[in-house]
Amino acid sequence: MPVIGYQYLQHVRYSEPQAFHTLMLGARSWLFDLVALLYGLIAVLGSWYMLRAIRLSSKTDSADRLILPVSLAVLVVAWLVFAMPYHLQHGPVLSRLTDAAINPLGKMQPNKYFAAAALVFFGLLNWILFLRSFAGRSSWWKTGLAGGQDRASQKILIVIAGCAMLTMVSMGWVRETARAYNGYLIYGVMTLADERATYEGRSDP
Repeated sequence: MPVIGYQYLQHVRYSEPQAFHTLMLGARSWLFDLVALLYGLIAVLGSWYMLRAIRLSSKTDSADRLILPVSLAVLVVAWLVFAMPYHLQHGPVLSRLTDAAINPLGKMQPNKYFAAAALVFFGLLNWILFLRSFAGRSSWWKTGLAGGQDRASQKILIVIAGCAMLTMVSMGWVRETARAYNGYLIYGVMTLADERATYEGRSDP
């Protein structure tokens, strides 16, 4: 997701520069923070699910049981930094809670770059530890079911799936609203004013 998201933003930056500025620093920047919030939540909840699975199925002296809690704590901190808004006045609620205009911790460079890197690195580390803890076992999911249903883990998976769907919806919403905010239907080709007659219901003479 971060690789695809980076390429997506690069495309927006060079093909729709006004929309890019609106999205990253302008009035729609809070929508980008919403996407960051959902992505970080996927990484944190996914790692929490892995930690629960390892604690239920691995040996008590396994190194994975020691590494994963620390990794999960790093992910939580990275998630909070990654989702922080930089321009507080653009947040629909934050602008009413504080007179401050800028949040120094929400800077894209270097804070959010480090946070995104931590989310990717430690998320991948947790996934590798999760796979390694079950290496050599056949049908480990069946043995887990034999020990009883873990309803909490199932609920975590449902929430992760919901966050993934909301992330995809939010990304489309982000770009379209950023483009429309600058008055474009198709950037550099057609403006919303060009289509005014169609949505105002103007009749032909």
